[in-house]
Amino acid sequence: MDFNLLKLEGSLAGIRKLATLEELRAESREWAEDPSPERHQPERFPALCEQLAFAPFAWHERWGAAHESRVFRVKVSPPPGFAGKPAFLRVTTGREGGYTAFNPQFFAYVNGRLIQGMDINHTLLPLPAAREGEGVEVLLHAFAGTEPGLIELHTHLARFDEQGLALYHAFLAALETLKLQVPGSAMHAELELALLAACDLLDFSAMAAEETAREECFAAALALLEERVYGRDWGQNPAEVYAIGHTHIDIAWRWTAAQTRQKAQRSFATAVQLMEQYPEYRFFSAQPVLYQFVKEDNPALYARIRQLAKQGRWEAEGGMWLEADCNLPSGESLVRQIYYGKKFLLEEFGVDSRILWMPDSFGYSPVIPQLMAQSGLKYFATSKLSWNEFNRVPHDVFEWTGPDGSSVLACMITSPDDQGLPNSPDFSTYNATLQPKNVAGVIGRMNAKRLTRAAMMPYGYGDGGGGPTLEMLESARRMMRGLPGLPRLNLEGARAFFSRLDQDLAGQKPPRVQGELYLEFHRGTYTSVASIKRQNRRMELAMAALELALAISGHDEAKERETLWKTMALHQFHDVLPGSAIREVYAAYDAEHGQMMARARDLMLRAQKKPGQEEADTLCVINPLWASLPQVLLLEGLDGKTPMLDGRPLPAQALRDGRTAVYAEGLPAMGVQAFHLGGPALPAAAAKEGGDARRLENRFFTLELDGHGEIRSLVDKRRGRELVRPGAALNALKLFEDRPASCDAWNIDVNYVEKMWPVQQADEIVRWEDGPVCSALMVKRSFRHSTVTQVIRLYEELPRVDLEYTVDWQERQMLLKAAFPLDIHALQARCGIQYGFLDRPMTQNTPWEAARFEICAHRFIDLSEPDYGVTLLLGDKYGADLLDGQVRVTLLKAPVDPWPEADRGRHTFTLSLLPHEGNAFEADVYTQAAVPDRAQVLCGAGPAAGTRFSLAESLTRGVALEALKPAEDGDGLILRVNEYEGRRCLARVRLGRSIRSAQLCGLMENPLETLRADGNILEVPLMPRQILTIRLKLREEAPSAE
Repeated sequence: MDFNLLKLEGSLAGIRKLATLEELRAESREWAEDPSPERHQPERFPALCEQLAFAPFAWHERWGAAHESRVFRVKVSPPPGFAGKPAFLRVTTGREGGYTAFNPQFFAYVNGRLIQGMDINHTLLPLPAAREGEGVEVLLHAFAGTEPGLIELHTHLARFDEQGLALYHAFLAALETLKLQVPGSAMHAELELALLAACDLLDFSAMAAEETAREECFAAALALLEERVYGRDWGQNPAEVYAIGHTHIDIAWRWTAAQTRQKAQRSFATAVQLMEQYPEYRFFSAQPVLYQFVKEDNPALYARIRQLAKQGRWEAEGGMWLEADCNLPSGESLVRQIYYGKKFLLEEFGVDSRILWMPDSFGYSPVIPQLMAQSGLKYFATSKLSWNEFNRVPHDVFEWTGPDGSSVLACMITSPDDQGLPNSPDFSTYNATLQPKNVAGVIGRMNAKRLTRAAMMPYGYGDGGGGPTLEMLESARRMMRGLPGLPRLNLEGARAFFSRLDQDLAGQKPPRVQGELYLEFHRGTYTSVASIKRQNRRMELAMAALELALAISGHDEAKERETLWKTMALHQFHDVLPGSAIREVYAAYDAEHGQMMARARDLMLRAQKKPGQEEADTLCVINPLWASLPQVLLLEGLDGKTPMLDGRPLPAQALRDGRTAVYAEGLPAMGVQAFHLGGPALPAAAAKEGGDARRLENRFFTLELDGHGEIRSLVDKRRGRELVRPGAALNALKLFEDRPASCDAWNIDVNYVEKMWPVQQADEIVRWEDGPVCSALMVKRSFRHSTVTQVIRLYEELPRVDLEYTVDWQERQMLLKAAFPLDIHALQARCGIQYGFLDRPMTQNTPWEAARFEICAHRFIDLSEPDYGVTLLLGDKYGADLLDGQVRVTLLKAPVDPWPEADRGRHTFTLSLLPHEGNAFEADVYTQAAVPDRAQVLCGAGPAAGTRFSLAESLTRGVALEALKPAEDGDGLILRVNEYEGRRCLARVRLGRSIRSAQLCGLMENPLETLRADGNILEVPLMPRQILTIRLKLREEAPSAE
């Protein structure tokens, strides 16, 4: 036992106790119902409280249920000994020491003025010096947090000895540093002797009895520490830690975005209050949406933040509008996150953001380096990859390179944290506590010491915990003066750190990491809460169509578009779109999604309406696809009417679910086509009499079901090739037990495969539909508490098999997958991602491959041999596993935390099989996979029937036109061009109007260079996997015929 250490810790406790001069109960307390639970506005709140009916709140009373809010009023009258002296109100709840995000938080007003936020880490509220008998009124707008159980409310009036507190913090920092020294070393001996000598100067009995003795002892001990610890040179440690004051705030998680508006105010107010006390303190905050919230709700606080930013003390940075999920959103969604984030910071703070700050998202798409490079973001920061279950990321400073070769400088945050993760000893945090052991630990964990001796350490409590504390800032003051063995401490901020990193790397070559930054954790987020993923996908498609419609019509609607994109951006936050938030979050976003879709459709209609061209019986199709391809439109609301073109009905068929299937031959690329609704009424949906209930056939395929309703045979008649692996079946449903060891909604554990049940029992297999457009079989299954109805559909004119699912899902902690053991010899699967594809191994030959037992894919997964392949179209599903030539798509998950009823209910979705000649490039799988659901249909209004117009079409294989929209500044159009095959080419784009000018731009739509254009043909060279942004100005007249 180390008796010297026990003596020192006992002395520290004694100093702390004696530094508290008085602490008295403040028992004049009242409470009232919250007058503004959804939105807190300090300009209005005190006046609202004047109208409340307050009731007494006794000392022994408890309050609060999860998510409850209320108002407390505490009246303080300073007793003798307090009058005219600095005093504090200490507010505690009994939850101190818990996890800050889930526990009580307060707005604290003194005499009607908002002072700061309070929480389990920030418990002291400074009070104005008052004369004896003079009252101070404190209002506490309280949020109970998210945990069940009643809460205490203890309010004490406290007064401290400032010299005693100074000694306490000096002693604490030195003692914590002592614990880091090697016992028996010279530094350990010298520091221990200094602390023991300080202890010997403290006569605790005399100090407790006499004020003079207390002051003399405090002064003597402090002077000794100044001389022997803080006033001496301990030698230079070459390492330097950039400590960045910070609070990470989730936009929604176990609370709603409405509560986040309050968390941002509380935390920012606390930071401002501490900055007034500590001039050296600098604060960093990303996520411009938080600034927007504060600007709207608390203009005075926002003005103070901007003032501090101008002084260089508040660092507004971060890159994206918010810390979005980076796996599931489309490429255009990621572009708009960056665009609106950078735009806000530049307009509001004069900051051209350089850092993409993404510490907490669940993996990072390989296209992000290119998006960063094209938008002026030079640096990438994260800590999440330290949460890996199996493999430690080998580099914490590296060059991150995208598929096109674009590179940015990436840095892993290496701050240690006491909480840790049981599966990850290398866990690092963006919410560090600033104390000696963590400052030393930042450098100790670094594996980039040959490149740099600098590391960054974001510190401060997050999610409403108020960020850095007074204790952290006092510790920083001592460490900045130099303590033995510790790295130097720098408080200059994130930009200063990356500038230092650039300097250190000059003439060196950091390691390069190419492609995806996969997180070996949180794999369930590709699937949890399927409804939010479906809504997001639908809204992304609607926005593509809306912006195209506006580009065609010449309308702008810039403010409306920005509102829609920013609302969708909220839904893409990294705890919302991944499915790891509470029910109330999704209930709010369900309502918002309906409003967004309705508004997008209204704007499309407004863009298409022209005087004299409105028809009540018009079907208007807006097609954002960059190629003119045959499509089957599955339409609602036609009421049996048949679309007509040039007086002839299109092939159409009523379906049993009330939709109408319409075959459209070659909709105009990136254009609009209007059909007349009329002609003969469609016959009711029916199956042909005597039709085989287990077999479908068209000119492309023969499909047969087995007795379980699984696809035992699928023959491509064009090749005479069987696509089902011998002895297997396609579309085979598998049910797995899914009980992760932690983070239920987030995770799928590696051992989930150990408990699997085939879902084979078919209650019903029937011939479902036949007609001129398609034929279908229906299979209905019941299992456990759920049912699945599958409609298996072949089309007369499309070489595609659709598998339409309707699932009544009532499981708990189960996982449903659909298996596709294709008879294709492929060691890799080509998986769709934003703006292209990623080849993923179908083996587990290395620990890195084995850890990726669940992957994320956008729109498609393709298995191909050199001359033939099959593409699996995913619709709005993203998760899958790939092994030994088999693809299993993850359909549904059933977590119970944080939302106990997550995913329970009705789900509809569609998977498709698309067999093709040639490999994925020759079959242009990327374009083919973009066909389903992309076109947006407006019924009952729009341009005149027969209208057909294409605004843009890609004439080069491997080149996609990802967006065509009004420029954000209203000057021309923006075209996003993407080479997705990985080859150099001269991209040719045909425009529907003559080109007046073409200009290459960055993603911020800033001009770079002028491009050559001839008539209505745009030619631009593209490098492999390159994304280009082009500003076009077109003439109003149509181009002359070629």
